[in-house]
Amino acid sequence: MSYPLVKLGAVAEFINGYPFKPSDWGNDGKGIIRIQNLTDTNKPFNKTIIEIDKKYLITVGDILVSWSATIDVFEWKIEDAWLNQHIFKVEPNYKIIDKGYFKYAVKLAIVEMLKYTHGSTMKHVNRGDFLGTKIPLPPLDEQKRIAAILDKADSLRRKRQQAIQLADEFLRAVFLDLFGDPVTNPKGWEVKQLSELSIEKMNNGIFKKNEEYEDDGIPVAWVGELFRKNQII
Repeated sequence: MSYPLVKLGAVAEFINGYPFKPSDWGNDGKGIIRIQNLTDTNKPFNKTIIEIDKKYLITVGDILVSWSATIDVFEWKIEDAWLNQHIFKVEPNYKIIDKGYFKYAVKLAIVEMLKYTHGSTMKHVNRGDFLGTKIPLPPLDEQKRIAAILDKADSLRRKRQQAIQLADEFLRAVFLDLFGDPVTNPKGWEVKQLSELSIEKMNNGIFKKNEEYEDDGIPVAWVGELFRKNQII
């Protein structure tokens, strides 16, 4: 079933964070949400005692989109804090769009934008282009149904990641028990350089400029993709 397409900017207001300066930071006052606080909630906050417009105040449940360096959508889940620049505070129109569905729709829009980087790192997104990105807009009841299905799928994905992590930790423990730490070599194993071993062939990968890649053909494995937990050979 096809649904009407609408621009992100038509279903939500996107408010960019306040351009705090290092001179505004301190050890007292309210925390400042930077991108590092979104990607790692254990990171310490910069704080400030200056008073700014309340539109930059973030409370639990607010939706945030980081649009520089790390491009992603988040739901804020800790204490109230001020919003730094390079992050949008998003205020969806809940009369026409469900919160859960909206978050998945924004993730889809980000994925579509990242497709055209061909492995390079996207430093930031253009506000106009991002707000002009179109998403499908089913009726509200259908949005909620879709979001519930995706929530279940995401829960299964996270459980699978936890299982993989536990398996990795178990394998690491078994390896250390059998062979010891390869750095300190407590078992006194003989040490050799790779060049001394019988390696028949070792080739470097291809090199291409970004503009030489295409959307079709055989996929190219980048270093980062090789080290994703579910792709290590």
